[in-house]
Amino acid sequence: SLSRGIEPRLDLAIDVVFPYDELLCVLAQFSDSFPDTRIELVESVLSGGHDLLLAGLVDVLVSTVVPPGFVGEPLMRLEFVCVTCPEHPLQTLQRSATLQDLKQYRQMVTRDSGPQRRFSAPWLEAEQRWTVSNLTTSIRAIKQGLGFAWVPRLQIQEELRSGTLLPLDMEEGGLRYGELYLVYKDKDGAGPATRYLTDLLQASCERMQKAYTGE
Repeated sequence: SLSRGIEPRLDLAIDVVFPYDELLCVLAQFSDSFPDTRIELVESVLSGGHDLLLAGLVDVLVSTVVPPGFVGEPLMRLEFVCVTCPEHPLQTLQRSATLQDLKQYRQMVTRDSGPQRRFSAPWLEAEQRWTVSNLTTSIRAIKQGLGFAWVPRLQIQEELRSGTLLPLDMEEGGLRYGELYLVYKDKDGAGPATRYLTDLLQASCERMQKAYTGE
């Protein structure tokens, strides 16, 4: 493999907003073609992957944040929906909720995984806030009625279908949008394994986008 220029190891930082099941499918496909290339995966939040790329510690970054001096290739648009469990008091207002209504209840916030925590997830300055390090923890807490949060729709499609999570009817701000980007440490110097993996990631995002939009 080394004689053919195949990388023995790939270091990746993938933001936790990327759906886990889809990411595991991509990595499984990659390993079928490059079984001897080790994967080192960091699941990052906000500036966590950003800082790793700036330090030269990852080969590929998938993030909503593009570090200065790098070019991000758009992968897909993300929709974040404000959700609660069906029994949450915000679901019983019998009117559209306002941002002021939300401030009276606990918001779940996912912590920036970067050492300097230079970015912050949107926070309404609610009277109560729980900050967790993993999006999965936040989703589980919301399902148990412990708060509300804006969560990527792609991460909770099954919960929305089953009704274990419900979008909150809001006057404004119930939906937020972001862009997911692919960033190389050194695109020109990327080897065949890196190129193949990024092709898989791009195809995966294109497939998810089409499924979401119904194209």
